[in-house]
Amino acid sequence: MNVWLFIFLQGITYVAVEGAALTCTDNLSWGYEALNVATYTTDNPTGSTAGYIMETTEYHVPDDCSCGVLKSWTFIARSAGSLTLQVWQHDNSEQYTIRGANYFTVPSGAIGKEIEFQVPQKDRITIRNNYLIAWLSNAQTSIIAKRDGLESLPDEQRIFKNMNALDPFGEGIFDWSAASANDPLNPIKNTAFAIRATAAKNTAPEFTNLPRDVWIYGDTAPGTLIYSVSASDIDPYDVSSLLITYDDTASFQFYYDRTRGNVYLGSYGAARGTYTMTFTVTDQCGNTNSAVLTIKVLNWAPKLHGLPAFYSITEETVNELTLATVNITDRDNTTWTTKTFNNDSNLDAELEHEGFRRTARNIVINKDNKHIMTYSGNEEFFMKMSFTDGTNATLQGHFMLYVIKNSKPKFTNLNNGAKVTVSYLTTSNGDFVYAVSTSDDENDHIYFDPLTCDTHGCASPCPCPFEIGKDGIIHTTQDFMRTYITGYDVTISMYDDKHSLDKRTATLTILVEDIDDKPQVSNLPMTYPLGVSENTPLRKTLYTVLFNDLDSGDTHTIHANFSEKWATSYFHLNETSGVLTTAFNVLDYEKVIGNSWSSSFNVAVQVNDGMDWSDAVLSVVILNVNEPPSFHETKYKMTPAEQGDKGSGASTWGRWMDKTKDIEDQDLLVSALSEAHTFTWDCGESTRFFLMDRTTGDVTFSANFDYDTANLTTPFTCTVKVKDKAGMTATTMLEVLIDDANDNAPVFAQTTAYYIFQVPDLAAGRFVGQVTAADSDRSTQYSNIYYSFLVNPFSKGFMVINDFGNIYVNETWKKPLFAYGVSYDLVVLAENVADHTGTRHTSTASVTVFISGTSTTTTTTTDRPAEFLEDTRSVSWISVLSALGGTLLLVVVVLTMAYTVQVKRYRWCIPWCRKKLLGLGKMTRKEKRRYYRAILRAEAGIEEGDEEVARITLGEPEPTQVQSPAPPMMWDKRQPQTGPTVRKSDPVLDFKEPKPPLKPNPSKMMTGRTGPKIWT
Repeated sequence: MNVWLFIFLQGITYVAVEGAALTCTDNLSWGYEALNVATYTTDNPTGSTAGYIMETTEYHVPDDCSCGVLKSWTFIARSAGSLTLQVWQHDNSEQYTIRGANYFTVPSGAIGKEIEFQVPQKDRITIRNNYLIAWLSNAQTSIIAKRDGLESLPDEQRIFKNMNALDPFGEGIFDWSAASANDPLNPIKNTAFAIRATAAKNTAPEFTNLPRDVWIYGDTAPGTLIYSVSASDIDPYDVSSLLITYDDTASFQFYYDRTRGNVYLGSYGAARGTYTMTFTVTDQCGNTNSAVLTIKVLNWAPKLHGLPAFYSITEETVNELTLATVNITDRDNTTWTTKTFNNDSNLDAELEHEGFRRTARNIVINKDNKHIMTYSGNEEFFMKMSFTDGTNATLQGHFMLYVIKNSKPKFTNLNNGAKVTVSYLTTSNGDFVYAVSTSDDENDHIYFDPLTCDTHGCASPCPCPFEIGKDGIIHTTQDFMRTYITGYDVTISMYDDKHSLDKRTATLTILVEDIDDKPQVSNLPMTYPLGVSENTPLRKTLYTVLFNDLDSGDTHTIHANFSEKWATSYFHLNETSGVLTTAFNVLDYEKVIGNSWSSSFNVAVQVNDGMDWSDAVLSVVILNVNEPPSFHETKYKMTPAEQGDKGSGASTWGRWMDKTKDIEDQDLLVSALSEAHTFTWDCGESTRFFLMDRTTGDVTFSANFDYDTANLTTPFTCTVKVKDKAGMTATTMLEVLIDDANDNAPVFAQTTAYYIFQVPDLAAGRFVGQVTAADSDRSTQYSNIYYSFLVNPFSKGFMVINDFGNIYVNETWKKPLFAYGVSYDLVVLAENVADHTGTRHTSTASVTVFISGTSTTTTTTTDRPAEFLEDTRSVSWISVLSALGGTLLLVVVVLTMAYTVQVKRYRWCIPWCRKKLLGLGKMTRKEKRRYYRAILRAEAGIEEGDEEVARITLGEPEPTQVQSPAPPMMWDKRQPQTGPTVRKSDPVLDFKEPKPPLKPNPSKMMTGRTGPKIWT
């Protein structure tokens, strides 16, 4: 069945409902359930509109839905149009009351399909059990499909044609009883209509403006409207029936008008405090919700009058004064007290009652004449105050008091500066110097502080040889002989009782006459110490002490006292000229530091004119001069290993010198941190094989190294340079000699076993065969190979091998040891010479010597078996075999000739045959040369781009042509080699010589490793 679903969504907030009286099962459905589209037709009443109400029980709201809401309509439409879906209550036999309506328009596309109409939350109808469902169609048909004439169909379905829509929220009463079974216009039909409804639970109502807090003041009049309570319900048909209740006994200070929904203040008012009123709202289904209205009765704050205020008094005021009067008012007529009274200036001020007035306070200063007003440096005094009734406080009030400051005493004879003179020769202790005169506007008592002096030519603090009495008279306190101070600026301070912290000062200048001048050093002390570099030449002028003396006739002597005793061995100060020079020994900074001497010292200089003298200090510091480094040796040696990995050797052969011992630098004597050395070197083309650490000088391999394969000649010499921080350098030579070692074993040219085929009856001295091996060691000493038999099956020396790998007959071969078909296994040992460490390397190769040839016929007088050719069958198949063998022989001959022409190029092959077979007649001469060169390189086993193979014989290099070993049967014709060879890359010799297809005859095989093997 096709289903059209029309759903209107609206946000719904569910609130917990306490004590709901009536309920309805959620998703409860009723109506006619058999909604089979194929079995329903369309009702076609006359008239423009038609109303349908379902009286039968199947269309009643079920009993288990005592109160809920209609959530959705489900029906089958047989025509399009507007449809009003209704809920009715059957009041009595003649009266029906409409309880709600929903509106839906059936589109043409939904005809004949089941439609589910989800009613929006705001349009859901509140329902009770036994309510009836109905609908009103604006078309001439019912729109909703029906079914007639079948058994068990519902009855009492009433139809009214031309029925107007009723307002479910207005006067929605209608008499459906006028319809009858015999009335053609308004019939009662036993018809099933394809419609059903679904219910949902009713939602509890909610307050729209609770909970809420409300504030009023204590002077609020009784009967005043305080708040209006309102509620609402998400179920629209419940709104008009909502009931808000309140328990009147909960708070007698307030009452609730249920008709208007207003809260009023009671007739007796309310005391200050917090009150709560709990309201309950109930809908028609009995769902309830509660909320609280909180009413807070507040207190009025008192108000302050008379502030801000201002007042002025003099600093000498000592009497009690009333400065201002403060008044307070309060709407609550409550009592009040002082909350704060802050006197920021610490004045002797306080508040007091003015008589018996409870609303006034006086600000009083100097209560009971206890204190005297003083000026503390600020003429304004600020006071803050506020009052409280126990709950609220007044705003803060401010009072400002101005104090007129007391004037300071004045000097009358020192205002423009005064000067007085005393004699250096005649003035004595206690002599009068000066009388200070003062005045004060208030005639206050004047006090003097002890005098202070700022003297000319004396470092602070300097003595002040004067004092002042209470009467302002200044006297001397000492004689002036040998003081040598030309004058004094004397500071005089005075004050009265009000100005002990704000004193008045003046200056009196006292000059001293007839002073004998002493010499004064003019260029000491210096701003910075005098720096003297080490290694400064002797008798070099470093500094000249200068001085001034107004007595030009005096004779002066300059003395020096060195703070460091060692300095007297290096410096001298001339007593007449004052010149400081280097003397006695040349300065060595490292020696000074090495002896734990201080590198700086002071020279106490004294200039004496015979009567007096002046002292000064000259600071000297010894400066360190950078000195070049040096090597202890002019030449060092280094012996790197013959081979090693990249980065190896630093801790062994690469440490060719000890940096701490072989590098000498005077600067290191001061501190290891004061100098740093870096190393560089140059070994020419050999440098690329090694790396030198710039910090330690250690040498390592720059890559994986093997002397046997490296393009390097040893020994070679390198130039090593060391440089310090200042760029000063030293150079030495480093001789590098590779430590050549025997590190390679001989390698036989053939990786598989050697097979030698020889005929029997060889005489002594005949050549049997050759095995060769090569050694990759670069030096001739370690690449020489010596051969011997490791395994020899003969008790006698039938065969011997020389140092070139050539095997010879040592004793003539005789049968039966060397009969046809016999073979012997030998093991050849190749070894090289032990190096200086005693290392020797060996390799072995297996050699099998076959005695080959034709068998001899054995005769006997006894009966013999039939010969092979006496059998006719043998003749027939041997003929076939001979033909095949001849053909095969012909093919081999042709291939051999082609091979000979193309590769070996034997001289007996005519040019015509060579050209025809190889197609050389059409090649240019250059192409032929390239062709023959490629054949020669392939024969020698040289890849494209490889260098020619060099053969070294007995230590002296001699270029030779690579020779390929002869076939095994031709070894007896080879010439013995003159010595071992070194190859870059020898090809593996593989002649593809077929081994004889012989099987050992167990019955004739000799036992033991030393005996011959017999083959049949």
